[in-house]
Amino acid sequence: MRIVIIGSGNVATVLGKKISAAGHEVLQVYSRNEKHAAELAKALNVAWISDNRKIDPEADIYVVAISDNGLSQIGNWLQLGKKLAVHTAGSLSKDTLKPVSRNYGVLYPLQSLRKQMKRLPEIPFLVDGNTEEDLTIIYDFAKTFS
Repeated sequence: MRIVIIGSGNVATVLGKKISAAGHEVLQVYSRNEKHAAELAKALNVAWISDNRKIDPEADIYVVAISDNGLSQIGNWLQLGKKLAVHTAGSLSKDTLKPVSRNYGVLYPLQSLRKQMKRLPEIPFLVDGNTEEDLTIIYDFAKTFS
């Protein structure tokens, strides 16, 4: 699958590495923080951006790994139409992404993640989707790296 990672912190970094190692194509990393975006993009050998208007529209899944506070505002700056968007926050409803796309869900890692981890751990995930079809896609995607 073709993936865009939105965020550049601990979860974005570990998931980006796991997703890439599983053979998915990470198209780009977006972060408001240029330095952090560039660091993660370099680790994944992909492009980075800090302008949300330049987010690649061709991805299959948009992994939104940003703070809970940032997620509450995401509908103000990200609209993906029918593209599948998943967030990684355990404390927020999947419906947080309702203003972003018609297809959305949750891909929540059930353990703490640190970008400094030398070895990528096995990670169990809680997944959810707003439709059965989206849930199946998210579940099948998570199985490739969990």
